[in-house]
Amino acid sequence: MSADFGREITTAVLWLNRFDGMDIRCIRLVPYEIQGTVFLDIQQVIPLPEAADYQVRLRQKDAARERGTNIDSRDFTRYHIIVDGRELPDENKRNAAAD
Repeated sequence: MSADFGREITTAVLWLNRFDGMDIRCIRLVPYEIQGTVFLDIQQVIPLPEAADYQVRLRQKDAARERGTNIDSRDFTRYHIIVDGRELPDENKRNAAAD
């Protein structure tokens, strides 16, 4: 938590958050005094709340790739199809089933 974060801090936090298991946040606190009462404006700077879910999925995908597994299990197999002796162009499963 801080009133401001320098480029070095934000760069380091973004880099560290790329690693599986790391969850570092930068929270900005800005105090205001109104009629003798102090209020705090609290904002999460890193990760941006709107991007947090995306960053978690990206981190999981990177970790899976490093482990040699693939979260994206789509099948890119091409199928060679012959119908009534006529060869059709090679297609992926979705397009092959539609023909």
